[in-house]
Amino acid sequence: NRKIQAGRGGHCSVEDALAALDLYKLVEGEWERELQDKLQDEDAPSEPSFASSTHYMQDEYWPDDVTALSQ
Repeated sequence: NRKIQAGRGGHCSVEDALAALDLYKLVEGEWERELQDKLQDEDAPSEPSFASSTHYMQDEYWPDDVTALSQ
């Protein structure tokens, strides 16, 4: 548990985004498995490797000063 937007004079979208990412990471494995199961059940074509969420969820697109806050 942590508080966001607490004790500050304004809204910080970066703090919101980091909190959302942390929440996603808590359920990432289960969520992605359910999504893959659903896609396979619908006989959808498999997604190309570049479309994998794993690539985008490694914080490599966030500036270093921002990601340091979440560690």
